Amino acid sequence: PPALPLDGEMALVATGVCGPHCAQLLRETLEVVTNTIGDHQLSPPAVCLLLVGRHPAAVSYAQSSVAAANAAGVVLTVQELPETATNADVANQIALCNLDSKCHGVVLQMPLPLHLDAPGLLSSISDDKDVDCLKESSVRRCLLRTEPTVIPCIAGAVEEVLHSYDVLKSTSSSAHRSRHGHPPVRPHVLLLGVPPLLAFPLELCLEGAGAA
Repeated sequence: PPALPLDGEMALVATGVCGPHCAQLLRETLEVVTNTIGDHQLSPPAVCLLLVGRHPAAVSYAQSSVAAANAAGVVLTVQELPETATNADVANQIALCNLDSKCHGVVLQMPLPLHLDAPGLLSSISDDKDVDCLKESSVRRCLLRTEPTVIPCIAGAVEEVLHSYDVLKSTSSSAHRSRHGHPPVRPHVLLLGVPPLLAFPLELCLEGAGAA
């Protein structure tokens, strides 16, 4: 039978989105920003990534982060802790990073060994150094959008892709439609196979961006 015509939203579902293309555009933007930092004699952003154990997924994510940081001009230091590290061991390392003025951000690489308290350890990261934005307080600040804050990386990536394909509309355009008597359309987003630790910030951020 002949193919049915697809509107913009259905065509997006049928063909998928080009995440790598969006990522490349963001990397090019970051390169411009980091070059500007150097031009102003400012030190580049420095992030400490804590890798506990050798879970294959965690190691893979850490390696990807190193490559992305190098491309973006960010100084990323990976500190490895053994699989047998205790909550106290990891918390002490986080505390040292919190106090280090040369460290601008802290990443606790997931997944952690099962015996560790991931939410508790994440909550011990300083608010101003929670670059993954996985703490509940950080996520809620992001949702309220009342002060400058980083967006959870996965939620930010998804939001950026949806904006680039015009699935999510800007706040100003939504307000314009509302003033003309037409309520803004809220796209529906379905999360499948997302771990709870990541689903919570993703759900809140997308809701704050206008999704349902």
